[in-house]
Amino acid sequence: MTADPGYFSNVSEFSIGDLYEAAYFDAAEAATGYTSYQDGAWAERLALVTREFFAPHHVVEIGCARGYVVGHLCAAGINAVGFDYSHHAVATAPTAVRGRIGRADASRLPLAPQSCDVLLSFETLEHLHPQHIPRTAAEFARCARDWVVLTIPTYGDDEPGRVGIPIEDAEHARDAREGRAFRKLVLDARGQPDLGHLTLATWRWWSAQFAAAGLRRAHEIEAVLLSHPFASDSLATWYWHIFTPHPEQRVGVAPGASVVMNDAPIWHLGAGWHPIEGHAPAAFRWSQEHAHLTMPADGTRLVLMAAGGPRQVTVELTVDGRSCGRQPIAAGWSPHRSVWRIPAGTGPRRVSFGIPDGQALHDARGALGALVWSVMIEKES
Repeated sequence: MTADPGYFSNVSEFSIGDLYEAAYFDAAEAATGYTSYQDGAWAERLALVTREFFAPHHVVEIGCARGYVVGHLCAAGINAVGFDYSHHAVATAPTAVRGRIGRADASRLPLAPQSCDVLLSFETLEHLHPQHIPRTAAEFARCARDWVVLTIPTYGDDEPGRVGIPIEDAEHARDAREGRAFRKLVLDARGQPDLGHLTLATWRWWSAQFAAAGLRRAHEIEAVLLSHPFASDSLATWYWHIFTPHPEQRVGVAPGASVVMNDAPIWHLGAGWHPIEGHAPAAFRWSQEHAHLTMPADGTRLVLMAAGGPRQVTVELTVDGRSCGRQPIAAGWSPHRSVWRIPAGTGPRRVSFGIPDGQALHDARGALGALVWSVMIEKES
């Protein structure tokens, strides 16, 4: 294709026609920069992250190639389909996913509005022309009901302190300052776009494209994902961008309530509490079987706003060792309101949130715990 004015200033023409066909998927690393594209642990782990963090019912993957992630999701009982632009990738997909993947343009998906609860696109959007990104972001927003989960090679420093690919080229640095995708491509030894990447941009630029489509970047979910054992290996080095059409839910304070968590330094809490990066002290999680805090003597009700994360969690509340009952915390990432009545007492009392005996934590490799937005101690009005 001939370079559009304003972009690709260091190359006048390059061929896109067969870039994502047989040579791209099957050739040696010297030809494309990638090793042979085969199923493996990487696809299993991406399917696991999707399954455990987003508890989806219907998943669509854009840029699915031969559908390896789709296959692992289907094997776990999730309704998953995928689309890719490559004729070759779709034609050579494993038999198990034939009929579940098809060819489509990412900016013109053959899907009804809000047709999936989670839309995935791993290492794909950087292969599109920068001028196609706004339309693609709008299409993703149209199709996804709850989550758009992306990984995109991204340049520069991120807002919550994450670091992307260093910006070492002066022209790239100028484009970053001026808020646009880089007009100068990185080329390989053949003079072709390195790794086939056409859109090189900063975290801020990518977030702005999806914000224009009505999606909020969920920094709080990215932080939890990256701190969890699911992503503690090579996936932690990927550049995760998670978007949602839903606003971040902040919990209001009832009249007469004493907010224990939202405004309290973490050392006011007992063992087991961990701040969610970038949101402390506004949100915490616990990753031990019990977590504790101290409540004032005149409280008569405890209101917990929490989310179960990947699956429902049953929580038991005890006060000074006396059980106040158990309540389920729904799966998902939106806060669920649970209320316990507190028996009368004198002096500060020790409150414990616990996972009842016999209930498995989220994963044997590490407990995510529940995400807690606030704990309020209320008095009888």
